Amino acid sequence: MLLFHKPHHINGPEQVRRAADLGFRKVHIVVTLHCELSADFQVQRFGTLAGQRFVPLTDDSLGRFLDSLRRTFATAADEQLEVAITAHLNAAGAIVEWRNHMRFDPLADYEGYSYQTALIDSIAAAAAAELPADAHVSFSLCGEMGRSVFEHPQSYAKVIDDLRARTTGPQWQLGVSLNFTEVAGEARPTERRQASMSALLAKSDFLGLSDYRPFDLPPDARGFALAVRELYAALDAWGVAGHRDLPLEITEVGLGGGAGGNQPALSPAEAAQQPWEGVASARRNPWITDEMRGFRRAFHAALLEFLTQPPADTPVRDAYMWSELSWDPLDLVDRGFADEEIAAAIRAHNDTVRGSE
Repeated sequence: MLLFHKPHHINGPEQVRRAADLGFRKVHIVVTLHCELSADFQVQRFGTLAGQRFVPLTDDSLGRFLDSLRRTFATAADEQLEVAITAHLNAAGAIVEWRNHMRFDPLADYEGYSYQTALIDSIAAAAAAELPADAHVSFSLCGEMGRSVFEHPQSYAKVIDDLRARTTGPQWQLGVSLNFTEVAGEARPTERRQASMSALLAKSDFLGLSDYRPFDLPPDARGFALAVRELYAALDAWGVAGHRDLPLEITEVGLGGGAGGNQPALSPAEAAQQPWEGVASARRNPWITDEMRGFRRAFHAALLEFLTQPPADTPVRDAYMWSELSWDPLDLVDRGFADEEIAAAIRAHNDTVRGSE
């Protein structure tokens, strides 16, 4: 479930209750703060959205942000749901760029606030206030922000140390999540930073992966294993060590059925080459034909097959769907894209996995 990712993702408690009503026992909460960028994608300031308008962060707006997080986590606790969290930045304002290319140090001050003080500490404070002290919570300090991680691995290690030093809060499982391609964003890490990246992974409890890897038809469980192996190979190429020693969490996975530009793909082959593309309006629903609906079901069946018994060299312990618009077969937030057959298969998979734990 996406919190503040877009202007309409504002009602976290409602999203949490919807997940519980659908029979799910764990929610992955993607907590998003916004930022303005310079022409070279350097973060200038953090903020929130008022409708479509970027508003620079103030102590008052940060307080409201924290209150919203508290209400969301409190609802999860009331519903007795397990919680996982990923922190995100989205660009807003004149320059909009993918977060994987953003440049920022999580400890650095940007007009009064750092990524740590504004986002990470808010999440930690809300979790400490509302989640049970014995809850085990996976917390990815970032998702798809490889440039920042590879340029400032020591800072992310310090964030981990600071979270572990807190005397209140849930039982944290801490890590970072990288994209399936452009693992380091546009960073070109030096040998020193490569060593620091290895040290960061040595402090981590897991490694996350955002998986929208293109795939051949028909969808096959082996394609998801390839995404993990390609992530490992990319980290190997950057001289990073320790990634194969960590459990994996797929912090994002999905199939949007888009062709780019908010247009639906016209065929399974087109959609399979860009799973990250989707559509925003149910009037352009890509899943209305029998061919596309069957393709979507085959994709999710292959994903569930992979997750039921991942190969030994791809130790995935959890995976979370991107729950919005045409990527979401559950209609968790947006309506018009649901597929009950897929939803039932996901619930059956989760019940089987929980029964074997």
